[in-house]
Amino acid sequence: MISELALFWNGAICSTYGYLFLANPSFLIDNYYSMSIEVTPVLQSICRYYGATLLTLAFLFLHYIPFKEKQGPGLRLGMMLSMAYMCVAGYRVVMEKDTATAGALAAANKTMILQGVTLAVSFFGFKAAPKPDKKKKK
Repeated sequence: MISELALFWNGAICSTYGYLFLANPSFLIDNYYSMSIEVTPVLQSICRYYGATLLTLAFLFLHYIPFKEKQGPGLRLGMMLSMAYMCVAGYRVVMEKDTATAGALAAANKTMILQGVTLAVSFFGFKAAPKPDKKKKK
């Protein structure tokens, strides 16, 4: 049950951000960074590709819920994704703190908190996930 909830959490986070990046990146940037910027066609195109990628990952997380043998690998993917996002945000907070805007640092801190929670949920879900049956080699 814990692994199913963890997969649902990962799927919900990815689908929410995927939808926002795909459908309305200016809303996401305005509210996440607490500043208004012009979303150029190039930035909008990059956001759409990233949104489509997040929606694909959301589909995988949600698709793995009924398949007991895939829950552990799905949550391992969730842990890797959360850790990668935390590393990027941590780099901004630590290495770019002098050059980044206050909005960018606030967004990086929000990302660190959200992805830290997601990493913890994924880890506990991974530990609780059913283990695949060992097949005997012939």
